[in-house]
Amino acid sequence: MTAVFAYGTLELPELMEALTGTAYPFTPAVLEGYVRRLLRDRVYPGIVAAAGEQTHGRLYRGVDRRSLTLLDRFEGHLYERRRVRVKTGDDQLVAAHVYVLQEEHRALLTNRPWERTHFAVEHLEDYVAYCGGPRRGRVG
Repeated sequence: MTAVFAYGTLELPELMEALTGTAYPFTPAVLEGYVRRLLRDRVYPGIVAAAGEQTHGRLYRGVDRRSLTLLDRFEGHLYERRRVRVKTGDDQLVAAHVYVLQEEHRALLTNRPWERTHFAVEHLEDYVAYCGGPRRGRVG
């Protein structure tokens, strides 16, 4: 079992559960040294290392190997999974996996922030339906 830091679409528990089939417990967390931005021509964000920046998200705990494989498929070729340390609300540092935009795709990063509320209103229902359907884990 492991922890996963989600900062974008998977930050929404409904989507995480639709994709993995599991309602993992989560807590708010912060990843220091990374910035989140919307990707060009997409409705989801990416993060890249950036000194002095921080990214807020959710830390899911107890993620099993099967779910991690599904998350790898969901994130696809644009991202690489890295081990990082995130800070929880009670100032604990926790080791976690996070999906970082691969350097070769950095040109997709815009200067626009990603808005969780906008995504939830405009796109969440479609993403949940697709991820939770018979092709579970194939969005990306």
